Amino acid sequence: MTVPIVQLCQVLDPAEFARNVHADPAWRERARRTCLGLGAYVQGLNAHRGLYDRLEAALGPGSGLRGEALEVGRSLARDFRRYGVHLSAARKATMAALTQQMQELGFAYSDNLVRSDQGGSAGASADPEMAALGEAALARLLHTSDDPATRARLLSERRLARGQRRACLGGTENAHSAPSALGCAVFKKRARARSGSPSSALLLDARPRDLIPGLDRLMTRLMGVRVREEALTDAREAWAPGLVKLAVCEADGAPLGTIYWDFEPRAGKMAGGAHFVLRCGRNFRSGEEPADGSTPLAPQRPVLVLVASLPLAQRLSAQQLELLLHEWGHAMHTVLSQTRYQHLSGTRGPLDLMEVPSSVFECFARDARALETLLGTDRVGAEAVARALGAERRGFAALGTLHQAQLARVDLALHGDASAPLAAARDAATAELLDWRSPLASLRGVRPVLPQLSFNHLIGYGGTYYSYLTSQAIAARLWRREGFAEDPLSPEAGRHLRERLLRIGGSWPASRVFEGLFDGDDGALWLPDGGVVPDPTDLLDDLGLSQ
Repeated sequence: MTVPIVQLCQVLDPAEFARNVHADPAWRERARRTCLGLGAYVQGLNAHRGLYDRLEAALGPGSGLRGEALEVGRSLARDFRRYGVHLSAARKATMAALTQQMQELGFAYSDNLVRSDQGGSAGASADPEMAALGEAALARLLHTSDDPATRARLLSERRLARGQRRACLGGTENAHSAPSALGCAVFKKRARARSGSPSSALLLDARPRDLIPGLDRLMTRLMGVRVREEALTDAREAWAPGLVKLAVCEADGAPLGTIYWDFEPRAGKMAGGAHFVLRCGRNFRSGEEPADGSTPLAPQRPVLVLVASLPLAQRLSAQQLELLLHEWGHAMHTVLSQTRYQHLSGTRGPLDLMEVPSSVFECFARDARALETLLGTDRVGAEAVARALGAERRGFAALGTLHQAQLARVDLALHGDASAPLAAARDAATAELLDWRSPLASLRGVRPVLPQLSFNHLIGYGGTYYSYLTSQAIAARLWRREGFAEDPLSPEAGRHLRERLLRIGGSWPASRVFEGLFDGDDGALWLPDGGVVPDPTDLLDDLGLSQ
């Protein structure tokens, strides 16, 4: 089964990318159909009792499996159970139909965020409240408010399908949508205007392509990794105009992987920043030949795409630089992982860890010493950027953290286990969230919005959006206590990050990675009620919320 599974990934990963990003609508539609068809095929594999029984036998006592092979086996076994391998034939058929329905509804919800056929244009100057946002922010809001009624219907239908699917597995479902949250962009804009504090909208004297030499300098200092732009020599490489191709290699020239930047906005392209893997890495190391004498898998270098709306001809804002570094952290996790199996490559590991590398790389945007190297500017210019991002981060720390926690609660509620009817669950969640944000009672008079209607992570994260906040806590502790705070370009700190996190990919359980990152730091993790929670002290200090 190894080769078919590898080949499935080699088709499904590019198809998922093309569905979200390709410039040609016909390609996007064909990719959508491919994803649905392969999804149904994988569902059939995951419901195959014979395959599951063989896997369970291989995982049993005395099997000799260890390390990555054991992790892959356990992961596959979880997938079998999650997709109903134990069910009767009739229930498996129902399960398959509901799984496909959920996938189709998820696609429709995401696609509705970027549809242009219902769009229009509007000036910001007619309405004082809209003018407070500025043209760029208003354009973003209009773009992601394509058809909220449609998205509300799709979320409700997906919630019902998920509830029926969970019932097949013998559980209950409470995938409700909780209307809540505040117009954070509006309040931040107004507060900045009144206080005169520096804005993260501060424009840098740099465009996206100008950062390539800086990324090369940063990665060389930290980890001995080189970054070079390459020409697109084959027209078949390009799925849209304006692409940038980067080669990543070791200091001695040994290739590590390829990264494409797709930063030009266009109709039909997904909104926001994202990281897509076109081909996972796989590193078959000497001395790890299969015990059964089978042919070893050949090494495979990763190929990935960073997607954002950062026009190459426009100067970056400080906030856009932070976004680019966030996605660069994901890219380094994929490129620098050294796993034997592509199933465990890079970000294909525990979701609790997925946002740690990206959160660490965000920190470089807020440190003037790192910015000097990254931007090739003097200390004065670097400090201005760091001050702007620091003021934004600390000035709205409580609101931003509360908003992230609130979205995590909505995500958990959407993927919860209770069985209340949709309307009752929605009303109960609304009341709970209003009480929970009582310190901001003065903002209650503002008309509420429905964050779930433009919150695409609800589809992909499935009850794990809390990892954004926990990852920020881990990143803050790494930055402060593993050498970055003293010297953000420290090779020792860079090696620690590479060896203890990036290289591992998803081949270790999250708890083991945490222990390795903070070896000897007994206070790094809390263990309440048998769980594991990263100590938030350093994050709260960074945000000015420790009192």
